[in-house]
Amino acid sequence: MTVLTAVQRFHVRPSEMLRLQDGYEAYCFDEVCCWMLGQLEEGKHPFFQRAVVGGNDDCGDNHNGNDATIALLRQLGAEVKRI
Repeated sequence: MTVLTAVQRFHVRPSEMLRLQDGYEAYCFDEVCCWMLGQLEEGKHPFFQRAVVGGNDDCGDNHNGNDATIALLRQLGAEVKRI
């Protein structure tokens, strides 16, 4: 969660730190980061579970369905860990 840590230390919007240019994309990213910080402040650990398709919620491969987003965040320099 290095982006969230840096955001708190430097008092900048997460989208500014990652230099997101699209206004709506930046807003959505900031909103998610705000939610995540709120969860962490409450002592919770945000977890994004794989979407259930066809009633099968078995996630035995431990993938959460956000692979494209995770790849993008890593490409932008964010540290993303799977739990």
